[in-house]
Amino acid sequence: PLDLRPMVVASLLAQAGDHITTWTNKQMPYGYTDWWPISVQFCTAKPPFDNPKVRWAVSYAINREQLVSIAWGGAGRPAIGPFPEFKKLDEYMAGIKDLTDQYNVLEYNLEKSAALMTEAGFTKDDQGYWVDKDGVRPDSDLYAGVPLFGDLAPVLAQMLDSAGFACAHKAPNDVWAAKVDGRASLFLFGHGGATIDPYDTMQLYRKAQVLEMGQQSWGNITRWWNDKTEEIAEETNKTAMDDPKMAELFRAWMNEYYTNLPDAPIVQWFHRIPVNTTYWTNWPNVDNPYMNSALWHLTEAIVVYGLKATGAA
Repeated sequence: PLDLRPMVVASLLAQAGDHITTWTNKQMPYGYTDWWPISVQFCTAKPPFDNPKVRWAVSYAINREQLVSIAWGGAGRPAIGPFPEFKKLDEYMAGIKDLTDQYNVLEYNLEKSAALMTEAGFTKDDQGYWVDKDGVRPDSDLYAGVPLFGDLAPVLAQMLDSAGFACAHKAPNDVWAAKVDGRASLFLFGHGGATIDPYDTMQLYRKAQVLEMGQQSWGNITRWWNDKTEEIAEETNKTAMDDPKMAELFRAWMNEYYTNLPDAPIVQWFHRIPVNTTYWTNWPNVDNPYMNSALWHLTEAIVVYGLKATGAA
């Protein structure tokens, strides 16, 4: 794996904390916030997940605080949108607190979930699962690769199954392709978009990036867009980052995002990369953040140049 899951890190620190440490030393969340916040993504080109009511019903069925507590041992934070918690993006999000309060994706509410499914034309069968007018259960299996999502996915799948969505965690050999070629109706994925300018995340929901079902649509993995978001994204691309108009454009785009919910935000993503201080010190960390410590990034050379030998035999 790229890094270690939080429960594994906690176990490692308990056994070898005298010479193993993390970005946040021995404190949770054991890593730094990455640019890849995770959502339950929907294939919005497939019924019934082409219906925002059904997508919101899924979101209301997720207890994000419980998810972090059980799957991550408390070592993490829920996400309220498709953006990482970075300084400039936090400023944008702070400016729409009324919207995030109105469209509260953190709300766990099985009554609201059930009401929306009923409005969408679903009833429950004799086993308590949602079925359409023909008595067919919608394909609600959750596709998520292991080990990357091996902690989150089983807990999420159980939550959805308990809420009436016939859901099991699926991880076939080609799970990543299945997520983006339309086979998976629900899947876990991150947002490789904005770090400073929200436009980069808007680009993940563009019409031009939507491919036909069966093709791997890596550019727009939810296959969702609408005319309003297209117009907003075009205008954002022509607007300077320090222009006050950016706040208005961001608000308008986020209103469309929350109204339609093409994916249900669940957690901020962290890089949890334990390091061994026996032979080398001056690893970057929360107190000395001279570089991120992702060894699969091109910036790892800067970390190597910054290390100091201890002289230990």
